[in-house]
Parts: sequence; structure tokens; C-alpha cells
Amino acid sequence: MVVSENFYTNDIINKEKSRGRLLLSLLFSLFIMSCIQEGNLIKEKKYNTTLLIYISAQNNLYNNAVDFYRELDRQHINNSFVNVVVLFDCKDGCNLYQLRFNNLHLIHSFGEVNTSSGQFIKKLFTYIKDNYKSKEYGAIFWSHGSGWLPTSNLEFRSFGYDRGLECDIIDMSDAIPFKLDYIIFDACYMGSIEVYFEFKEKAKYIIGSPIIVPNDGIVRGVDISMLVDTNYTLNDRLKNICDRFYLRNKIKYSSSISMISTLDLSLFSYVNLSEAIIDTKRFEYPSIRGKKVFYDFSIIENFVDISTSEIYERFIEKVFLYKKTNIGGFGVSIYIPNESNKSFINYYRRLKWNKSVHWLDYIGSRNYIENRDINT
Repeated sequence: MVVSENFYTNDIINKEKSRGRLLLSLLFSLFIMSCIQEGNLIKEKKYNTTLLIYISAQNNLYNNAVDFYRELDRQHINNSFVNVVVLFDCKDGCNLYQLRFNNLHLIHSFGEVNTSSGQFIKKLFTYIKDNYKSKEYGAIFWSHGSGWLPTSNLEFRSFGYDRGLECDIIDMSDAIPFKLDYIIFDACYMGSIEVYFEFKEKAKYIIGSPIIVPNDGIVRGVDISMLVDTNYTLNDRLKNICDRFYLRNKIKYSSSISMISTLDLSLFSYVNLSEAIIDTKRFEYPSIRGKKVFYDFSIIENFVDISTSEIYERFIEKVFLYKKTNIGGFGVSIYIPNESNKSFINYYRRLKWNKSVHWLDYIGSRNYIENRDINT
């Protein structure tokens, strides 16, 4: 049999092409693996869950924040489909880390930035969404807080305190560019109906405390791997966080925490309220900076018209998935205008809760504005 020279030539060429394709395939696979292992811009991989822990500590919480950072640096995340990212802002600068297996690894350094600005919050969350594709997203906001109170008053800070600058919750909510699966406010006074309503389009579940949170916070001392263990339902994981905080603090401190589902918050707009004269002292939370601002949400029950009592009960059942307190009441706060806090009324009108249910118009016109303050 006679074999032409062209046959050998073509055979060599075909073999070389096959080797080339194999080499390119191998190099591409190594690139993808390297991209996943490096953890800087992991766009090719989809996580089961991504958690951003947002630590704003350019303030007097610095030492507590450092302790929290060290705890996180010792956490063990042994699931490659779980992504924990930590923003740590302190006097040494603002850095973003990723928790990989047993250590925090630096991803990006922002230098000197204001982490209490809506502009920065939007930038960071956009970065997270663009670079970490995930089935589930959650955020823990760890810093100072004073609920819905406006930042224009130097005594108060809605959230954060970065060298004297705070973030208004209206601006903060507007800045989050997509809906998260959950938000944990690890800051004081954030467990209010006003805060929950402001963020109802930004998270499916929200956790907060209506009173002062001890310096060790809500999630300090918690095994973060439990929070991001998707073998359990998100509902169960979040309730576990609430339970651990409440049980840890109820002996030594006032302890109050709640978890809500935002899906049915709008149900309250169908609840009719009727006139009532109530001694509000029974519902007062401790003063903040000498002002009586926060009252227990259970005061609402005195105003619910019997014609819509079933709707109200359904609202409570569907919205408040967890609520425990050792100081009595409901464990969620609400604003009642009085002489000491009337300076907040104009700002309060801007809140989504008030716009939706007309709370201030109702409670103000009937019972409490200036000339009729039953607290006195």
C-alpha cells in the first residue's frame, strides 16, 4: 500500500491541532480555578449565599470593632459555596476582606472614605452584586444607631458614626441598590416599626433591637458558619441569631429583639384605628438623650377598631416572626409625639411608615400635639 506524503503531513497537522485544543482547554480550566481560589473578582462562580458584614468603627466603638474583627478572623467557613465579605472601617483606613476557610484575606483597600454616606453604601453593594453572584444575599450593619431619628440633630445618629458623620435611614435605604434576603441591624434602637417599614423594599427579613444594644453586639460570639449554613432554612437561621442574643443578655441586661417579614407589612394600611385615651407612661421605653421618643408597639392595640381586629391579628402573625423582651411589652418600638420630642414631627412625616398609614396625622390630630400631652 502506497501512502502519500500529504497523508503524513495532514496527520501531523491534525494531531498538533488536537494537542493545541487540549492545551487551551487545560489552561482555561486552570484560569477558572485560579479565579475561584484567588477570591478577588469571582464572577464565574455562583455562591449559595453571600453575607456582607459592614463594620463602621471610626468612632468610640473602635476597640469593640477590633475584637469583632479578630473573632471573624478565627471563624471557620469550610464550604466553598459560602461567601462572607467583611468591610472594616476604622482609624487605620477602610478595607474589604473575604473570609476564606479560617482567615480574613484583604480584597480591596478604599483608603479614607465616609462609610456613613449613602454614596459609599451604594458603591459597595453594587460591587458585591457585580462580583459575587449568589442565590442569597444578607447584610449585617454593625455600628452606632438611634433608629429613625434624623441625623441633622447633632445628638442623634440614624446609623453609623464616621468621624462625626452619620447616615440618615431614608438615604441609607435609598442607597441599597437591590433587595437583600435579610438585614441584621447590629446597632442600638433600630428595632422600630419606622425602620422596618423604611427598609421593607430592601430586605425580606429584618432583625433589630428597640433599645440599647450592649457593646458586644447582636452577632458577636456567634458562629457565623451557622448563619450561612444553607442546609437550614433562612427563617430558622435568623431565629437562631435572635435566640442567642436574647438568652445571652437577658440575665445581665435589658434584652429585646425582633425579626420581621416585610412581605405583609402593608397589611397595616387596612387596619382602622379609633379614638382612645391612653396613659402612655405604661408603654415608654427609656429616654434617649433625655427625650421620650420610643414607645412599645403594643400601644397600637388600644386604637385598633374592632371591625378590623382580624386584619390586625393577621398582620401581627405574618409580620412578627420573632419577638422577645425582658422589659415587658411587644419588643418593637413606635413614635408617639409629646412635648419633649415634637421637634421630630416634620422629619417624621417623610418616613414611609407615616406616609403609608398616616400615623402622625391620626395620633397627632386626636391626642398628643402640643396642647394635649397626656404624658404630663
